[in-house]
Amino acid sequence: DIVLAIYGFHLSVESLAYLKQRGILSVCWWLNDPFQFERSLKKAREFDYLFTNAKGSVMAYREHHVNAYWLPTACEPQIHKRVPSTHEYECDVCFAGDWSPLREEWLSQLAETYDVKVFGPWGKKMSSPILKERLIDGLFTPETMANMFASAKVVLNIHTWHGKWTHGTNPRLFEAAGCGTAQAVDWKEELPELFDCKNDLLVYRSLDELKVQLEGFIQDTSRRSQAGQQAQTRAYAEHTYKHRMTQLVEMLA
Repeated sequence: DIVLAIYGFHLSVESLAYLKQRGILSVCWWLNDPFQFERSLKKAREFDYLFTNAKGSVMAYREHHVNAYWLPTACEPQIHKRVPSTHEYECDVCFAGDWSPLREEWLSQLAETYDVKVFGPWGKKMSSPILKERLIDGLFTPETMANMFASAKVVLNIHTWHGKWTHGTNPRLFEAAGCGTAQAVDWKEELPELFDCKNDLLVYRSLDELKVQLEGFIQDTSRRSQAGQQAQTRAYAEHTYKHRMTQLVEMLA
């Protein structure tokens, strides 16, 4: 009945045309908006439906005659859950993800004050001396990520498009919440619809604001524990992939 593609670039235009001839709905779930919107447009019109991770991109798609809807990512409770901490991963602030100049700059500054650990394929790009000894280089599995998060006081989430767009949420938002770890995340317009920004998350808009908020947050074990628990409860109640697939099918009906 439905062919669902993540990103969708592996499906040819001819294959999508064949599905249309057979009366089978083609659906693309594009997870890299808004920063790869132009790339998505190259094939978006070929799908019957397109779902985007950025609510602010929906109207832009529709202006290009794409049948677009908002569908953020989610967590998987069997993977994104509370697990025992791992001694080698223990730290104040943990970042897990790809390298970017801004992420390196911010984490370098935070590492002057806090015990920071960075997980991801940064080795060939990173130049910061202070982070080199705090880097666990390379790719990691979702299960390992849960161990990383369980071993950190705070998971730092910095969207790739911070400072360029104020809409669009990444998978890490929901994964960290599912793991029940306190999370500091940069402001996005969708956040109030997804979480309680005062209690579930530590929300910041700049590095200076992050530094000020972290100062008290790192020391307040009770507040961090409560925030992680509330974020996990909300994630499991509203933001699992089962919820997302139910929402997707309802929008197709």
